[in-house]
Amino acid sequence: FYANVYGRIAGCLSGVKTIITTLHNPDYTYEDNGRFSFKARKLIDKYTGRMFNRRFIAVSQAVKDDYQKHMGLKDIDVLYNSIDFKELKINPSLDIQAERKAMGLEKEDFVLLNIGRLHNQKGQIYLLEAMKILTKENARFKLLIVGAGPLRQRLSDEIAKNGLTKNVFLLGEREDIVKLFQLSDVFVFPSIYEAFGVVAAEAMAMEKIVVVSDIDGLREVVGPAGVYVKCRDSRGIADSVRKIFNRPADYNEMKKEAGRRALDLFSVENNAGKLEKVYLECSG
Repeated sequence: FYANVYGRIAGCLSGVKTIITTLHNPDYTYEDNGRFSFKARKLIDKYTGRMFNRRFIAVSQAVKDDYQKHMGLKDIDVLYNSIDFKELKINPSLDIQAERKAMGLEKEDFVLLNIGRLHNQKGQIYLLEAMKILTKENARFKLLIVGAGPLRQRLSDEIAKNGLTKNVFLLGEREDIVKLFQLSDVFVFPSIYEAFGVVAAEAMAMEKIVVVSDIDGLREVVGPAGVYVKCRDSRGIADSVRKIFNRPADYNEMKKEAGRRALDLFSVENNAGKLEKVYLECSG
């Protein structure tokens, strides 16, 4: 919000002829708390956008729909976020079992991975509830949570309270994301809402089985190449993970489709030309 508003005003004052705003989040559908501050923010965003902007770019149809519904904006192009496939390469020589052992994991463990800001929006609390269900059935279920944020202490407390300290690990922020993708069995992303879900697209690029919330932004990204659960449904998460654990070979084609879909829709090479076209149209 602040970057958008300040950027528009600064651009206008400095004589910039064409101002384009990229919209990254469905702010006004999911974050409406009814307070005066929220209403004022919405009003400022709306009128500075209409006064100063030539064009808008939304990172997904879900974001475009949000801004059209709440702000009445029209000149919005949908251009997906891109991911760098040069950085997301499967390393065939990686000794996965050695890497697992170094992290305290065993060969027989079934490893779930979650990457994202530790925040209510990301739904990690429901993932912990799912792990409580799964670990009662089989202690081999393990969960790695990567990221930082305001929910860390609550998650840590829930892990301790539910006896999950040997099964759930808060890893903080990490640089070795590709390695973590490779040593995991399933990527789980139970967000309450998402504009796009870059990390889900990255998991697809790594040909992982992805289990995601059945919400607009993630349906748009994942398409038919993933497993969907109802939002805030811990038992649904557990049931889906259990099915994958029991019959992993059934999901081999889904993993390949995930890789193909990510390459087709989210590669830098494919999206750069689309962005260039928008810029050229606006500068003409």
